[in-house]
Amino acid sequence: MGNQCTKPKNQSRPSPAKPESDVVSPDLSSYQSACEEDPELGRFDSALQARTSLALNSIAVNSDYNSLSLESLRDVTLCFLDMNQGVVNFILESKKDIWKDPDIFDLVKDYLDSSIHIMNFCSSLDDSLERARNSQSIIQVALTKFENEINGNQGDSELLFTETLQQLKSFTAAGDPFTAKFFSSFQAVYTHQNALLTKLKSKMSKLDKKLSRVQTWKRVSNIIFATVFVSAIICSIVAAAVTAPPMVTALAAAASVPLGTVGKWINSMWKKYEDELKRDREILNSMEAGTFIVIQDLVNIQVLVDKLQIIFEGLLHSANFAINAADAVTSAMEEVKKNVNDFSETIEVLGDHAKKCSQDITMARTVILRRIVSQPSSSNRGSGMFFE
Repeated sequence: MGNQCTKPKNQSRPSPAKPESDVVSPDLSSYQSACEEDPELGRFDSALQARTSLALNSIAVNSDYNSLSLESLRDVTLCFLDMNQGVVNFILESKKDIWKDPDIFDLVKDYLDSSIHIMNFCSSLDDSLERARNSQSIIQVALTKFENEINGNQGDSELLFTETLQQLKSFTAAGDPFTAKFFSSFQAVYTHQNALLTKLKSKMSKLDKKLSRVQTWKRVSNIIFATVFVSAIICSIVAAAVTAPPMVTALAAAASVPLGTVGKWINSMWKKYEDELKRDREILNSMEAGTFIVIQDLVNIQVLVDKLQIIFEGLLHSANFAINAADAVTSAMEEVKKNVNDFSETIEVLGDHAKKCSQDITMARTVILRRIVSQPSSSNRGSGMFFE
């Protein structure tokens, strides 16, 4: 594992050793910054430096021209074990985390599939509203016939409301505009939207925990990075001390350990991971918002459907009452007059809510699809979450 000091080509003599700050700064700036920003990582780094100094001092004091003493080797070995155990303890305290969550794809697919069911339900609602409007037209005609007959025909009472009763029979024959299939469809989409909302909230909670752990895992990575780096330095010094006794040579070996941009790479890696989590959360957040809005639309639709059914049942009761009792036509039609306007207004309001629900789900689908398209490709993200 040790690194040997080799003379660079085309140089007659070694270059002067750079000051420690010049050597460390380009390579360890990311790690040092992390230590300054994170007190817990700073404490680990301080303990690591103390253990490293102990091992290096042991090498300096106990080395001779031919070999290292057993005491020096023991100190170096204990330093390695101490550092490794520190990493293990830190990871155990931080607990294990999961990187990417492919289940988000299943949620997105479920959301988009359910949006199709919602739009189908909206079409079913439009059909029911069309039947309700048809019934509304029939009852309006019945009222017109009733006004004409009561004002223009004062003859035989059995023939007095013939056309009115005919329209009322057509009204009752049309039946409830909301079928059992409609209510079954409503219950299915409503139940599914609530279940989906629960799944989204649960997944968002887990994603939030991951985001909160990013700093912890960045700290763990820096700890591992620092441990490996220090281990490399110690091994280089040990090797140099064995093969070239002068301590100056050993220190030169320590200074020559190539670190590259590992520290920067670690932080950029965690930044990329954090960005991916945030992008995933944005998608979940959009789906949660869209699902919540649709649930509210469904609740409003349910309230209006219930209201419309109550009014319809009242009209139906009045119509049947008039049909079954000729002398009760007048009183029955008076009841119809009281409720017909409310019936018409409720149909229109329900129609507006049906249109709003359809627009909301269409807009929500568009938002999600745009977010998916804007996601980096699977090759850039490292997982084919959305484009498998």
